[in-house]
Amino acid sequence: MGQEIKEKKNSTEESCQYGEGYHEHSCACSGGTEESTCGYGFDSHGHSCGCSEEDHGEGCTCPDCEEKRTHQGIGDKDFSVLSGKEREALQRGEVSFTSVHSREQEKKKHLKGDELLRYRDLEIFNGVETENLNALLYCMKSYVRSYKKGEIVHLEEKNEQHVGVVLQGSIHMLKTDVWGNETLLTYMNEGEIFGETFGNNTAAGEYVSFVAASKAEVLFISFQKAIHVCKNRCAFHFRLIENLFDLIGKKNIQLMEKIEVTSRSSLREKILAYLSLQAQKQKSKYIELGLSRTDMAQFLCTNRSAMTRELSQLKDEGIIDFDRNTFILKQ
Repeated sequence: MGQEIKEKKNSTEESCQYGEGYHEHSCACSGGTEESTCGYGFDSHGHSCGCSEEDHGEGCTCPDCEEKRTHQGIGDKDFSVLSGKEREALQRGEVSFTSVHSREQEKKKHLKGDELLRYRDLEIFNGVETENLNALLYCMKSYVRSYKKGEIVHLEEKNEQHVGVVLQGSIHMLKTDVWGNETLLTYMNEGEIFGETFGNNTAAGEYVSFVAASKAEVLFISFQKAIHVCKNRCAFHFRLIENLFDLIGKKNIQLMEKIEVTSRSSLREKILAYLSLQAQKQKSKYIELGLSRTDMAQFLCTNRSAMTRELSQLKDEGIIDFDRNTFILKQ
C-alpha cells in the first residue's frame, strides 16, 4: 500500500486533513474508501494515519505523532513547550529545535530515563507503575526547578497555574500584612504538595507567597492537566486524581492542626500544644523539629524573644528539654 501512496503523491484527490506541510503528499484514498485499506484520515476514516515516520518528520504535530510521543515513549525533545508559530517555523525548516528550545532548556529540567525512579515513591504517584510515569509527567507538562534559600517559588508558568511537589528541602507559605510583618501559615517538606488551593486562581501572589526555607527542588505539574483527563483516559491519570485529593485532604488537616495550636490562650499553651502534636506525629517523646526558632515563632504567631524565654522556663521547670532542634517531652 505504501507504494500506491507514493505513486499517487501528486494526485488531485482531496488532500490529507493534516495539511501538505505535514505529509508532503496528498491523501491517496477517497472519502468512500474502506477503513481497512485507507492510509490516512484519522477523523475521516476512524483509524490512524498510515504515513511512515520519515514522511511525518520529527516536528509533525498530527494526532498520531503527538500520541506516540506521549504514550509510547517520549524522546529528548519536548515540542509542547513551543508556540504555534515556533512549530510552524520548525516544520518549514526555517529554524532548528535547539534554537527555539534553548531558552526553555535553561529554565526547565525535563524528566526522562533513570530520573523517574526518584519519583515512584512520592505519595502523589502511589499506584502508578514506573513505566507509566514518563507518559504521565509529560501529559501533566511537568518540569523541575531548583531554588536557593529565601528564593520565591512561583506557581504560574505561561499563564498556567501549577501544583508543586517538594522533592528536596522545605517550602514555606507566608502571609505578609500591610506593615511588612510575615506570618508562617504552613510549611511543606519532602513529598508534600503546595499551590493546589490556587489552581483556578492566577492571583495567588496577592494572598500568599511561597518561599524556599532551604535549598530546595520542586516538581511542578499543570493543575488543569492534572484534574482533567485527556482523550486517552489512562487508568494511571485517574489514580493521580485520587492521590491529589487525598493529599489535599491531608493539607486541610494540617491547617486545622495549626488553628488548634494558635487558638490557645497563652504562649506556653501554644508551645506545648505544638510540641505535643509533633510527638504524636513522630510517635515518640524525642522529636525533631524542622523549623528554626524564627520560623517556629512565626508559625505560633508570636515574638521570637518571648518564645525563647518561655522555652527556657519550660526547660528549667523540667517539663521539656532541648538541644537545638531536638526536643524531649519529660512530662
